[in-house]
Amino acid sequence: MQQGLALVGAALVVSGIVLMATGQGAARGLGLPATVVGGGLLFAASRVLVRWEVPYGGHIIRFENSVVFGERLVIDGERYTGGALGYRKVIEGAIRRGSHTGERVRAESVAGVVRFRCKLTVEPF
Repeated sequence: MQQGLALVGAALVVSGIVLMATGQGAARGLGLPATVVGGGLLFAASRVLVRWEVPYGGHIIRFENSVVFGERLVIDGERYTGGALGYRKVIEGAIRRGSHTGERVRAESVAGVVRFRCKLTVEPF
């Protein structure tokens, strides 16, 4: 859903701009609606999150992926790292309070065209 909305939205925006710049007659008139619809699809894609959330020793560890904002690692509601974009990423953080303080949290992700995988691990301190 994420990639599909973003891909179609980007294609419509580019096509709309090209039509407005180079089109003739009725084709030129389709440029603005295509650009607006494409922008709407890009906005919708930014709202779709792929999310994993797991409890660990009284803590909540969450990994999120956004097609616009990249990947984020959140521990107990606090974002530790984020903004990473790419096909294969590793993001690390640490539990900073309560039980298991100092343990490292590692999120490994692989982004495919139709599938997104994530592996969350905790390394004892």
